[in-house]
Amino acid sequence: MHLAIRVLLTAFLVADFTEILPARDNSSADHTVERVSARAVARLGQQFPFLAKVPRVRESSGDYVVLIHGFSWAKPPLRTLGRALNKEGFQTIEIHYPIRSLSVDQVLDQYVLPAIQENCTDPTRKIHFVGHSMGCIVIRKLLTDRKVDHLGKVVLLAAPNKGTEYADFFCRSPLLAEMLGDFVQQVGVGADSLPNRMNRMGPVKFSPGIIMGTRSDFPFVAAMLPGLDDGVVTVASGQVDGMADLITLPTTHIRMPSTRSVQEQTAHFLRTGKFVPDQIPTGTPLLTF
Repeated sequence: MHLAIRVLLTAFLVADFTEILPARDNSSADHTVERVSARAVARLGQQFPFLAKVPRVRESSGDYVVLIHGFSWAKPPLRTLGRALNKEGFQTIEIHYPIRSLSVDQVLDQYVLPAIQENCTDPTRKIHFVGHSMGCIVIRKLLTDRKVDHLGKVVLLAAPNKGTEYADFFCRSPLLAEMLGDFVQQVGVGADSLPNRMNRMGPVKFSPGIIMGTRSDFPFVAAMLPGLDDGVVTVASGQVDGMADLITLPTTHIRMPSTRSVQEQTAHFLRTGKFVPDQIPTGTPLLTF
């Protein structure tokens, strides 16, 4: 039984900790990207930032929003969320990085900090952060260890702030542990996991807003997790000392960044520092345009 579950969850990971249903796009470029050989990455450059691992910037005169994805293997993970926030007037910078081959500090030094320095140059505009899944841990490490000038608001989506049982479960297999990389191995629920080491340092100082999901694409697998969960991370794990607000929405871990109510709540928190408590989700699964 456990072997079958591992096979299923491995397929689940390969499909992405992101969008299981891709948003439709009027441009054929994004669909072309998904079929391009990795050998062509050097030639793709700025036209195809996800494969080239360069930031995707959507220009605007508003505040900056830096988006950081979690475990990602295939599609641009935060594409629809970036579009939605850009339509709300924010200049969005989607960070793309190879999560399996780098430590968190390497992600910060090689991808996140250079992208901020290059693209967030106007000192009159605040720099907000939005992370999904393990991207939330990247943001926490950044704001714990480094100084970010003109810091705005922070929204953490499906955040494993106390780790996830799945990381420990996968890492029982040396083969899967090697496939998933060191970063995934550091986000278990043990006392020595990266999230829990940061938790012992005291309350976070940037007062994040946190959105957690309560549905799963694979309910029988999610039954392994204690309490409410999104199929990967429990609601209880999302809580962290020092948070400004936490809400739950009826969406799954994978679908969360593309869920309309999540996008609306994220934009509202970035503007006001709080969520809309009386907003009743309509269940619309995706924002597509």
